[in-house]
Amino acid sequence: MAGKLSVKFKIILAVLIAVVLCAVSALVFKITVYQPDNMVFKGHSIQVSLSKERKKNYHIGLSSAVADDKPYAYNSEAMFYLKKLVYQPLLQMNNDGSLNYLNASKIIFKNSGTEAYVSVDSSVRFSNGERLSADIVLKSYEWFMKNETDFSDLLSNIASIEKSDDKTLIFYFKEVSLENIRLFNIPVVYFDENAKLALGTGSYAVESLVFYGDITLFENKYSDNRQKYEKVVLSPMNLDAADSLNENQDYDVFLMNKETQSDLINENGAYNIFEIGQSQGNYLIYNIENPSVRRAVSLLVSGEEFFESTQDSGAYSKGITSAYMKKPNYHSLIKKGNLNDIESLKIAYDYQGVSYSIYSALSEMLENSGVECKAENVEILEAEQKINADIIVYYGSLGDIVNSSDTKAFFDNYKKINAKNFNKNIEKYFADKNKIAPLSKDTVWYASLAGRDDLGLFD
Repeated sequence: MAGKLSVKFKIILAVLIAVVLCAVSALVFKITVYQPDNMVFKGHSIQVSLSKERKKNYHIGLSSAVADDKPYAYNSEAMFYLKKLVYQPLLQMNNDGSLNYLNASKIIFKNSGTEAYVSVDSSVRFSNGERLSADIVLKSYEWFMKNETDFSDLLSNIASIEKSDDKTLIFYFKEVSLENIRLFNIPVVYFDENAKLALGTGSYAVESLVFYGDITLFENKYSDNRQKYEKVVLSPMNLDAADSLNENQDYDVFLMNKETQSDLINENGAYNIFEIGQSQGNYLIYNIENPSVRRAVSLLVSGEEFFESTQDSGAYSKGITSAYMKKPNYHSLIKKGNLNDIESLKIAYDYQGVSYSIYSALSEMLENSGVECKAENVEILEAEQKINADIIVYYGSLGDIVNSSDTKAFFDNYKKINAKNFNKNIEKYFADKNKIAPLSKDTVWYASLAGRDDLGLFD
């Protein structure tokens, strides 16, 4: 009897061990294979070797130095980090096309996109303890509108800003534009007379700034976001020693050169590589009346395979607004179409970039589907040109392509738009109308030490 029980016990124990091992293996597998859409290469924290003192602080390498005490005036490499850590905007535009509020609690576009009502989040505090108010936000925008900055062209479309109450501002626009959403992604700064440098509402504050030298940040104790690093230091890098950056691990993150540094970083294995999408990219513009034909063409160019066969840089763009837009995005929303009602199509392309490669691959696919293709070659294609073609292979940004009538129709379709849903609405609207199809977006690459990319820089 004891022997039988012993055998049963052994069998049960063996089964339990097998189940546990399977569960652990599955968990490890998930952890191992999972990586964000914009992670090009996954490094390993086991390859990271830092002293106790080094672990306390976070070091950012800059390929270009900051020349004055107003870094927020420039849409620069340094501001990529500072806008995340110090000078937060009203609205954050994420790499995956999603939008979330930072210094605003709500932004609503009204009256066919001619106005935007901004509710300021008064619970947010600057590093001196001062609460954010409509007055402070207004003064910040007035400073940017009066001074020459990298945001001046964007701000020039503001007719006026009116304070409705202590927590509400109304923005009036000269022209209705999809680009107006970007006005709320400008840093909000506070010019406290008792502070040497402008203040922000981020989780860190500027402790010191040396022209062409280091920018040192310390934690904003009034921020709700607690950070594990005592200080963050932004330093100009010695580009002559760029090849050894990944070996020495002097920097937790730096903007890397894809062509010259990728192999070295991959071999070392200590750094993750992240890809950040830009606004510029390749599109197809349709002058085809039949919506079913437009949809059929869009489905031909949808997917990684077409991108990889035609372009050797950037990223395949799932959405109109972002290469990494989560579903629902443009390509997930496109309905089926057919080419039965079309015999020939004229495709325009230029000599810039990969335009001919895209034309060549698309025309071959159309020919295989029984559609004759005619080429219209133009030296340089620009959005405002009147091109006599059914399809235009275009390189540029969404703001260049969408004309005023399409913009008006978009805002008329969405009477009141919550800014948080702005890009989602763009995806739905332009997938439905389907006058343009995104192919790719330009990208830049960042190297980030494995296990230390926890500041939300690449979300």
